[in-house]
Amino acid sequence: MTEHPNATKLRAAAAGLQRGDLEVFLDAYAEDAIYRVAGDNLVSGTFRGKDAIRAFFLNLIEVTEGTMRVEVSDVLADDEHVVMFWDLVVSRQGRSLEASGAMAFRVDADGKYSESWFLYDDQRAYDAFYS
Repeated sequence: MTEHPNATKLRAAAAGLQRGDLEVFLDAYAEDAIYRVAGDNLVSGTFRGKDAIRAFFLNLIEVTEGTMRVEVSDVLADDEHVVMFWDLVVSRQGRSLEASGAMAFRVDADGKYSESWFLYDDQRAYDAFYS
């Protein structure tokens, strides 16, 4: 069975982000996209529009001193949704976090991500790390 094109597209976008090419990742988003990061910490929130999403990632890179490494473990997709499961290692201020989670995306009629949700497996640990 071949992989759904939306899964292939997400793998390519995630690979761009992992290489440090933020624009490759952002190209997958609609201009008016909504990016949601769960939690109550310095990087959580709802970010509306591609410029706000870019600013979120630039802040995240700064806060983590560029240490974040995400490995995609699986991707599920259909014509309207994509879900990525991931494992993460990140450091900041002498602390480190290893975590797993999922990121869900809604795909619009143009094949762009109109909404996404970033979810950790242990929200308390995530909030403590980014506090």
